[in-house]
Amino acid sequence: MAAPEELPFQPKDVQLTYAAEPAGDPKGDILHTEFAYGNEKGAVLRVTTFQNKNANFNDEGEKKTTELKDGTEVVIEAESSDIKSIRWSKDDVYYGMMLMGSEFKMEDLLKSANSMDY
Repeated sequence: MAAPEELPFQPKDVQLTYAAEPAGDPKGDILHTEFAYGNEKGAVLRVTTFQNKNANFNDEGEKKTTELKDGTEVVIEAESSDIKSIRWSKDDVYYGMMLMGSEFKMEDLLKSANSMDY
């Protein structure tokens, strides 16, 4: 599992969820994990890791992209006043990160993505 070392806010709670095959079997194959960080003031950061090497994102149409500091291409899925969302793959593992809260910028989300410890 990978998680960011830097967050755009001080979390008050953190939840970890997962999906496995067969469903609900922690000894089965883990399909994805998700960390959800919250600050009790409406800010939420979700970090999802898709363990399935056959996972595929819908890349129909042209998408805006940027890069992480290591050169990994990142697709920007959403960039509105309240939601910023990105996704990327590294070493056949797929990652998604979403930041909710009007006080944040895309740079805040990218800073967290750049701090991921793989």
